[in-house]
Amino acid sequence: MQKIDFRLYLITDRNLLPADTLIERLEILIKAGIKAVQIREKDLSAKDLLLLANQIKNFSNKLFINERADVACAVGADGLHLSEHGLPVHEARKIMGNKLIGKSTHSIESVLQAESEGADFITFGPIYDTPSKRQYGAPLGISKLHEATKKISIPIFAIGGIDPERAKECLNAGAYGVSVISDLLVTEDPKLQVKKYLDALGSL
Repeated sequence: MQKIDFRLYLITDRNLLPADTLIERLEILIKAGIKAVQIREKDLSAKDLLLLANQIKNFSNKLFINERADVACAVGADGLHLSEHGLPVHEARKIMGNKLIGKSTHSIESVLQAESEGADFITFGPIYDTPSKRQYGAPLGISKLHEATKKISIPIFAIGGIDPERAKECLNAGAYGVSVISDLLVTEDPKLQVKKYLDALGSL
């Protein structure tokens, strides 16, 4: 199994930003210290997603594609990220080979399932309340995160309502790292915000 060499996992949502500014914002965030980016633009066609991924690949460190194994392979991404009810990891592995595969989870049961399927890491949440994750139900909370970390051996990234202070709390509860969307994409000072996260999470 490859070592997960990042603790801060940025997930994209271009709809949070003014039109055509995602690339510019990602360049700033990556230069500030973001090592891993998941492109999660589910409404894009395969062609447009590939175009976007190729642009980001030019300056990213570790690039993950959400769901689309075909696009991940075409762009030479470092990994694939699957939804909780998406393709089973062992099936995606037939396509991705030894590339990293992450999986989203929203319950202890799905955490166990993801590990049994062979996921390299998971996201788990929402830990705190956040508009983007309300479709998955009430926040799971820190105690549930701690329970999840005790049940499996693969890295868990907490997601949902994360900020630098909460990132530290999640790490103390056993999380390997955190996944962040809006708190990095729409912050007024992206360089400073990345520094706050890296200071809270420590470096590998």
